[in-house]
Amino acid sequence: MASLPPNDYQTDQLAVKDTIAYDEVGIAPRRGKRRVTPEVRAQIAERRRAGAQVKQLAASFGLNRSTINDILRAEGVPPYKPVVGPEHRDQIIQLYADGLSIAQVACRYGVSDDVMYLAFKRLAIPTRPRRGGKRAAA
Repeated sequence: MASLPPNDYQTDQLAVKDTIAYDEVGIAPRRGKRRVTPEVRAQIAERRRAGAQVKQLAASFGLNRSTINDILRAEGVPPYKPVVGPEHRDQIIQLYADGLSIAQVACRYGVSDDVMYLAFKRLAIPTRPRRGGKRAAA
């Protein structure tokens, strides 16, 4: 079944959308896809190095997060900088040995419990057995 040609309103809207995307953001339309110019790629990389989140970059440039990540990878920008790295290992072990929980250590570093738990795994820090948790049904 042949598709109907777009009406005047649809054509005008597409032209406006493409013009806005190219003029305001620097992204040129290309056969249904938009090509990101080298200047915009440099802006994305610069803003990421300055600390902008991928989600924020995607929203401000009107691109998908995976596209932003592809651009960052191509520009040589690391995907993230771990908040808790190997240089913190000894201090984390000491805090944990002093009796602080993973959640309390996470609070000291300003990260979530999940991030700290993953750091424990990544840094091969042994953990104590869990206490509490869900109770068995009686």
